[in-house]
Amino acid sequence: MRSPLPTITAHPSIPLNVLQPRATEPPSSYCPPNTLVIQVSTTLVVRDYKRWFAPMPIEQYKPKYASLQDGSLLTDALTQDMWDSYISLFVLGALSIVFFRNILLSGSYLSRVKVKNKSLFYLLFLSQLLAPAGLLPTILSYFRDDINCTAYAYFLVAKTRLTT
Repeated sequence: MRSPLPTITAHPSIPLNVLQPRATEPPSSYCPPNTLVIQVSTTLVVRDYKRWFAPMPIEQYKPKYASLQDGSLLTDALTQDMWDSYISLFVLGALSIVFFRNILLSGSYLSRVKVKNKSLFYLLFLSQLLAPAGLLPTILSYFRDDINCTAYAYFLVAKTRLTT
């Protein structure tokens, strides 16, 4: 004999009908045949309000969402964070291009210059080789989720101490 299906239980302050699916009326009288309207209702707990919404007092906060074409909802804080990361990634890419250009240029100096002591040119070439290597973990952290944040933080501290 099969056991009965589990019943849905909710917190006592949440009515049970909130958890059940229901059809809602479309927002207007005209709804194209390929459009689905879903009413979303949820409760979120923001533990550190000042970290995400610092300039606005908590009493005046009203959530605003921007919707994407795929139905995703974005808050202003997430949108701002994404723009900041895009700008940072763009600057890192531009710096990498400059460093790769300088590697080629300093390498050509090594082959063209006819001086007795080339140690300064070797030092220039080595410094330009180290620059993109220092940016590589930062750039990779934008694309890889499996990078160890602790090791990355130690790398940044070591890199900062070496350059100062």
